[in-house]
Amino acid sequence: MLITSNPLNILLWLRDPTPRRMLITIGRSSAPLSHTLLDNSGPSQAVTRLRAALVAHGALPERDERLAALERWLTPFLEAQVSDLAERRAVHRFFTWHCLRRLRRRGQRSPAGRVTLNQALAVKREITVACHLIRCLRADGSSLADCDQGDVDQWLAAGSTYRYEARTFVLWAVRRGHAGAITIPSRPQQNLRSDFIDADDRWVLARRLLHDTTLDTVDRVAGLLLLLHAQSLSRISRLTLDRVTQRVADRAVQLHLGRKPLELPAPLDQLVLDLVDRRHGSAVVGRTHDLTWLLPGGAPGQPISARQLMRRLQKLGIRARHARNTTLMDLAAQLPGSVLGDLLGLRTTTATRWTQLAGNTRPAYAAEVVRRKT
Repeated sequence: MLITSNPLNILLWLRDPTPRRMLITIGRSSAPLSHTLLDNSGPSQAVTRLRAALVAHGALPERDERLAALERWLTPFLEAQVSDLAERRAVHRFFTWHCLRRLRRRGQRSPAGRVTLNQALAVKREITVACHLIRCLRADGSSLADCDQGDVDQWLAAGSTYRYEARTFVLWAVRRGHAGAITIPSRPQQNLRSDFIDADDRWVLARRLLHDTTLDTVDRVAGLLLLLHAQSLSRISRLTLDRVTQRVADRAVQLHLGRKPLELPAPLDQLVLDLVDRRHGSAVVGRTHDLTWLLPGGAPGQPISARQLMRRLQKLGIRARHARNTTLMDLAAQLPGSVLGDLLGLRTTTATRWTQLAGNTRPAYAAEVVRRKT
């Protein structure tokens, strides 16, 4: 594994006491090398990079690291947040039987078959708000099992709309008999106007990425896929090489985001081909040349993270969520929901909702024509 690494980088890496201590622990351990052994070394960047190198070179099996990190995070968090053992077990069961099952289903549907950063953060929010509800009920002399709807309404009124994140936990607790006849309504819809950028600003940013050759190719491709094709940063970061194809007849470059290939405009098509030809990771330890990602990251065998992409685009003045919403609204106003979903990899319900928000009445008109003929 170390043979493929730059010797100078290895020496600089070993100057840090953390990787030295970690390698000594592994060498002295009589147990076989495993993920558990590395987990016991404690959370650190050195452990993360070494684990990625071992996985990339076949010394350790692959696993979903975000899922594993959530499972490690839960127990100490619950012990610190919830004092009552029965309530702590209820939250733990909610995490195991609801959150984890939902994460695994969603992970199977993601392009890489793994849990995304936003999905993991959403679970942490649900657990955190559920624990906050339990603590507040205890502070008011009640509990999850004994509280009534008035207690829950008072808790909701005393905080922000963030507390509505506890809705799923409360509904689950009622169904499982951990709570009485209580409920939390759906979270109030926020004003969508705050989640967009000006349409002219979007095209100014896109033109800069298209024509400014001084910018890094990674930033240009990621920003253009966001501004032109409404791709989330988590999807962009995990694009693989097999998603890029080139037609033999006219050499047109196609990107497979959904069920149908999307033909890339110039010069984005050439920028993507440049990434395919010149891509390289920035791993210090255990660098591998078997790269399957369009945008390799700092850990061997791993793509660039969505968070890193977000930081890079923010330096260019691009706010990812707002820019993506603006792009989706523009495309949804022009295309039927079914076409939008097929090209961009959106769910049918999501694509339909965006066409409705954009005021695209063509699908409804077509359905009305069919009904008239019938």
